[in-house]
Amino acid sequence: GYLQFGPGIPAQAGMYRARWVGSVESAPEGPLGYVEVWFGDETRVARQAVIAGTPRADHVLATLDFTVPAGGVQNLEYRFFVNAGVRMSLERVELFSGTAIPPQTP
Repeated sequence: GYLQFGPGIPAQAGMYRARWVGSVESAPEGPLGYVEVWFGDETRVARQAVIAGTPRADHVLATLDFTVPAGGVQNLEYRFFVNAGVRMSLERVELFSGTAIPPQTP
């Protein structure tokens, strides 16, 4: 089910990156789940599988880049869906925009 869902905030047009930070305690083989971005309740604009790997020093679990179109949106949501059997803790979700988007790290 959804571990994180929201926040339902307005966003101006531009490029964004959502980043989920936390730790995986245990998980069966295969994907942990997926992250996604929605504009309102009916328009999913991005989705990406989250795959278990070697834990990172910065505890980043997933990142997802997306663009808000001209005119902006009134209800931006970013979500983390976790598959059955996954035990994990989510420390925080970070949202970056424009020139504040950090470079990707391996």
